[in-house]
Amino acid sequence: IRQQYGSYITNNVFLYGKLRIKLCKLKCDLIFLKVCKRENLLPKFVTFKIPSTHQHHQRAIQNCYRAILINEIKIKKRQLSQLYKMCKNLESSIQVEMDPVIKSRIRTIIKELEKEKEIVFRNRHGKKLEMLRTLQKLPSNIKRKTITTSPIKNYSKRTLTHDETVALENGLDFILPSLTFDEESFISNIETLFVSLLGKCSDKNDYEERESDELIVYNLTPEQLKLSNKLRKLCDTFRWNAYKTISRYRDDTEPMIRTLRNLSKDKSIHISRADKGRAVVILNKIDYNTKMESILNDTGAFKIIESDPTLKKEDMLQHKLLKLRNSGFITDAEYIYARPVGSGPGKAYGLPKIHKKDLPLRPIISTCNTFNYKLSKLLAKKLGHLRISPNIINDTFKFVDEIHSLRFNQDEIKLVSFDIISLFTKVPLDRTIEIILEQMYGKPHTCTFSNKKKDDWCDNCKNRYELKSLLEIATKDSHFIFNDKIYCQLQGIAMGSPLGPLFADVYINYLETKLKRRLVTNGVLYWKRFVDDSFVIVKKDADINKLLKILNSFDPAVQFTVEIENNGTIPFLDILISRNNNSTGSRTFTTTIYRKPTFTGLLLKWTSYVPMSYKISAISSMAYRAIRICST
Repeated sequence: IRQQYGSYITNNVFLYGKLRIKLCKLKCDLIFLKVCKRENLLPKFVTFKIPSTHQHHQRAIQNCYRAILINEIKIKKRQLSQLYKMCKNLESSIQVEMDPVIKSRIRTIIKELEKEKEIVFRNRHGKKLEMLRTLQKLPSNIKRKTITTSPIKNYSKRTLTHDETVALENGLDFILPSLTFDEESFISNIETLFVSLLGKCSDKNDYEERESDELIVYNLTPEQLKLSNKLRKLCDTFRWNAYKTISRYRDDTEPMIRTLRNLSKDKSIHISRADKGRAVVILNKIDYNTKMESILNDTGAFKIIESDPTLKKEDMLQHKLLKLRNSGFITDAEYIYARPVGSGPGKAYGLPKIHKKDLPLRPIISTCNTFNYKLSKLLAKKLGHLRISPNIINDTFKFVDEIHSLRFNQDEIKLVSFDIISLFTKVPLDRTIEIILEQMYGKPHTCTFSNKKKDDWCDNCKNRYELKSLLEIATKDSHFIFNDKIYCQLQGIAMGSPLGPLFADVYINYLETKLKRRLVTNGVLYWKRFVDDSFVIVKKDADINKLLKILNSFDPAVQFTVEIENNGTIPFLDILISRNNNSTGSRTFTTTIYRKPTFTGLLLKWTSYVPMSYKISAISSMAYRAIRICST
């Protein structure tokens, strides 16, 4: 190195190696100090001798010891940050000047030295910890408090191996790093960028259109040559870092990929996420198919069809949208967006309800790439204002603030919540469509009942007719596939359709409006709803069964269940709402975070190969929710 690059680069390389070893020692020291803090151990450097005449200050002395330990941890963290910056600067200066092959060899040597030193540091700290535990008579198996609930719910006959358990405990949202680097795409993209920067893009759309002996020559200025050389070095550095990352993750990733691949080959089991929570659920394939088919065999809700009608329906919708664009009912942009191309049937699957007996399934239909998916999204966006209601909860934090601002006499109220059974599949489509049309265009005119031709109708009736036809296409003409059979849904709206939340809110808003007077007369003081869950404050002497009967009398298909407060508290969404018994001069209700029984504690793993911002957001969002929701 000295012969080829001189003493300056050589000194930087040696300094870089020393700093890396120092960084390794600092990390080990920090781990040692954190263990001492967690287990209430006192390293020798934080203690000092106290005369026997001053032993009555023992409590203050112990607090002082702990303060010294905590301060030392803060100092180590600052030193660690400074060392990281110094190493980064040295590494950058070395990378610019040195050949990638030599840099790779130097890194390997330094890494080996780091590993050797790390073993020495860890052994030394291990001995110190054992000695401190012995002196202070603490058990050596103290661990941090963790959530013991396993995220894996295995209801199948298969017994998971240790490797399979470790792989699945990461959750189904865990991202494994790629173990390949696409050299061809990388080079192609960089060359395209380079040529674009030069402003000499080819007028040929495809490389095959060029002559085989065509020679392309770029006459670059000295400044362009300098910048192109810099770009080349940056690309080499990026490629080297990519291969380094792949090499670092390969030993851990390849065995996990093999384990998951072998697990996926077992056709006797079905692996999915739970209906609520992030649990990984394993079912026998036979049991899963039997439960799904028992749901789909309901002839009142589903029907098997012999052939796939996707192409026919796609062609029909294309002609319909073209006609509406030509008439001016939709814009060109809306036509392009909603026009279906290359559609397929929906995909039905079930999510196990692990919090209920016998593990019933919630049927979900993935409507992505169906012929009416984009149309449904377009209609949901255009009609979104119809969901607005003073009873609807749009923001958890605003709801919590509103709860805190309420003032009631505790002796005169009680808390209840109402839940609708299978709302999405029970929403009456025809009735809901008529409600939407009435809110958009008012009552039907005489045009539709007269003998007039459609072309002679008024604009209001024409628009009403066209919107009705689009809503029916988006909701009634849904078909899907499960277990190689094609089904058509006869009633309700599919779980997974973009129009599902809109139809649910519109219909329940209508129900609430019609029943409001009766509910208030029978003791309802406050009503808020999120989709199918309602939080209600009623008078102390209100007859809950009568309220339930009123709600269930509106539509035989839409049925409610009720939950009454327990010891002055009731869970609602992810909030636990409690009545404040000492509410004189203060808020009537207090709130805190509520964890459902299905909560497994599984979050985005720190080792998941996703951007750092995702990981930070996973933690910060939970902390923010706790601060905003909790009263204290």
